[in-house]
Amino acid sequence: MSVVCGIEIKSKTATLVALDGTRDDFTIVKSKPLKIELSDSSSQESIKTFSDEINNFFANEKVEKVIIKEGISKGKFTSGSPVFKIETIIQMTGVEVNLLKPQTLNTFLKNEVFDLNDNDLKKYQQVAYEVAYYGLK
Repeated sequence: MSVVCGIEIKSKTATLVALDGTRDDFTIVKSKPLKIELSDSSSQESIKTFSDEINNFFANEKVEKVIIKEGISKGKFTSGSPVFKIETIIQMTGVEVNLLKPQTLNTFLKNEVFDLNDNDLKKYQQVAYEVAYYGLK
């Protein structure tokens, strides 16, 4: 099976959900942490700590592919610089990383129905779960 990690980045926090399998047959990888925070985006030590934590998560859960809901670079809802730093740190991990445009995810989700209660997930994990599901084959 193939482990895909879906990530939603808000402000300075990456929310993670890993799924193992295919769209037709998958399980949620029950792991910690569920969130990783970049406590100070201007601190080299904080960036190193974030990098170590995300690399450890990917190694421990045997993540083969990462899908990140891409930060918005223009317009009214532009993401802050920590979002783009987190995206870059994750892209440097050595794991296959794909950025998913919010519009692409929204189009995909029009044909999908999710019930988080069936999967024992927290509400804040919904978008990361949907992103991970998108990445399954």
